[in-house]
Amino acid sequence: ASPPSSPRLPLELLGQIIEEAAGDPDELEYTTLRHFCLTSKSILPFARQALYRDISVTFNDHEYFDSESAEIPVDPLEAERFWFATNGEALEATLAQAPHLAQMVRRVTFDWVADRQGSIHLSRHVVESLLLICPNIAAFAVVDPYYEESEAVVLGLLQGEANLVELDVGYMPHVPLLL
Repeated sequence: ASPPSSPRLPLELLGQIIEEAAGDPDELEYTTLRHFCLTSKSILPFARQALYRDISVTFNDHEYFDSESAEIPVDPLEAERFWFATNGEALEATLAQAPHLAQMVRRVTFDWVADRQGSIHLSRHVVESLLLICPNIAAFAVVDPYYEESEAVVLGLLQGEANLVELDVGYMPHVPLLL
């Protein structure tokens, strides 16, 4: 005789469990969601949807930077890649290789933890690339931006012809002038 099968939860309940475990939309529990993706085939669609619905791109300073011995590239975008570390381009590559995941992205948050400012070309490049890859982006937020980076994000959104429902770029009194 075969062992009794485990009880199955209704799909609606699985979805609700994942939503509760994901936490507040502003502070998603990414580690928990990644673990749920690996739990079972029945949970995977709900967990994957929650994991990719709101993505975050971080900009930071390169820790290993040595300005004395380094040769800084002439191209502005390459120079900014030299000064700044970001997970944006790796995320972009992942989503480009997996369009089914890119379709799930609804909100993007840029988070500046860099001590220096000047990530203008890189910020705009990542914005425009994500807009091309992720057609369903409806919300965009920028956390702790510098003035130039905020402006670059807004210009990237305009260039990429984003159809946003929500935009949060902090205090930028000149945004109406850009529109």
